Amino acid sequence: MATINEVISHIKSNYSTEDLGNGGFKMQFNIDSTRTQVIFVHSTDAMLLIASPFAHNISSDLAFQVAETSIFGVKKLDDLYVLHHVIPVADIDASEIEFGLKVLALQADELDSKFGRDQF
Repeated sequence: MATINEVISHIKSNYSTEDLGNGGFKMQFNIDSTRTQVIFVHSTDAMLLIASPFAHNISSDLAFQVAETSIFGVKKLDDLYVLHHVIPVADIDASEIEFGLKVLALQADELDSKFGRDQF
C-alpha cells in the first residue's frame, strides 16, 4: 500500500519538476532525445491526477474525435485541451506510475504534433 507522499517522492526523484503549489507540479517528460511533453500532476490523499495539454482552440468536434479513440479522458480548460488520467494511490506501484506518465505523454505528444503544432 502506497501513500501519496511516497508516490510524489518517486516522481520527484525520477523527473525534474516545478512546484505549482496546492499539491500540484509541472514536469517535462522526455519523449526522445529531442522531444518533451508537459505533464501537470495534482495529488489528493487517494488519487494522482495527471494531465497533458495537446491543443489550443480546436473545435469541439475534433476534441470528441480524440476522446473516442483515446484511453484517456479529454478536458477543456479555458481554450486548452488536455488528456487526463486518474490513478488510485491505495495499491499503486512504481510501474503503474511510470506507465501512466509515459503513455499519457506519448499520446499527448502525438496529438500535440497533430493539433497543437508542438506547443507543449
